[in-house]
Amino acid sequence: SVSAFLLNRSSDLRLAINYVSNDQFSISNKVVYKHLSSTFVVDGIRYVPVSPSDHTCDAIDCTYDASIEDINIGETVTNKTITLTVMKVNPYTCYQNNHIKDVKLSFSGNVGDYAFYGCAALNAVTVSNKGSIGAYAFNSCSALTTVTISNQGGIGDNAFQSCSALTTAIINNQGGIGNNAFQSCSALTTATINNQGSIGYSAFIGCSLLEKAEFGQNVTSIES
Repeated sequence: SVSAFLLNRSSDLRLAINYVSNDQFSISNKVVYKHLSSTFVVDGIRYVPVSPSDHTCDAIDCTYDASIEDINIGETVTNKTITLTVMKVNPYTCYQNNHIKDVKLSFSGNVGDYAFYGCAALNAVTVSNKGSIGAYAFNSCSALTTVTISNQGGIGDNAFQSCSALTTAIINNQGGIGNNAFQSCSALTTATINNQGSIGYSAFIGCSLLEKAEFGQNVTSIES
């Protein structure tokens, strides 16, 4: 069978992701999932099987259901008695979902670019995944107050930029912190940074209330 699923979270169609079941579709920005027709929803997140034989899946979308305020994506998810390992959260998965208040991510792979961009009600984020956090992943989450990160990868450029209510950031990741990652977090007062890599340029520019920043011994460089 031939199936396609358009994920467009912006007025700019260039940012759309076209999920397709095979390469017969002559469209741009396409991602092929052979088992696209078998998507399923668990706790407000839509998953697509990657390899049924290996029991793996990716998160590709959310339901924007007002009753789903907490998003918890762990190592595995169960659908119809079958347990699958979550490989990654794709770009734009929960883009501008204004119902979400709490996000916990502890799966194996990466958080895609713009995955939780502009989630206006989001208050707390805990990330302990085994991958990276993509560019703009939590950008412009205006109600976000607390971020706790202990992932095994980097934090992408502009990942938490313009989170204007953010007061506390605890970072223990095993990678770098991207350029402009916390730019214009104007309420940020405390940052604890124990990452094992570099801190990009302008990473904390515009954090006008920042009173205390602690740096661990594994920070390799701090850019301009």
